[in-house]
Amino acid sequence: MCSKADIAEYTAIAAAGYNSSEAKSPYLATSSNDSAWLAGKWLRHTGWSAPHGKIAPGRGSKFHINGMVVQIDYHRGRYEVTRVA
Repeated sequence: MCSKADIAEYTAIAAAGYNSSEAKSPYLATSSNDSAWLAGKWLRHTGWSAPHGKIAPGRGSKFHINGMVVQIDYHRGRYEVTRVA
């Protein structure tokens, strides 16, 4: 379970990804921060609203964001984000 401080940090990181024009995350690949940034980037590219509410890592490669669960899969240095719930 994430603390309120962790959730606030992930929300800020996801917002940075949402607002970034960069193609690559500035965080260590496969880290929770990287996942939050990529999830924010995915929200923008798929037309969802900016990150809000509870944003936190789930089990495995899943991430909770904007009331959804997304899965972030890494393949050969590239990533794919898929909504799973």
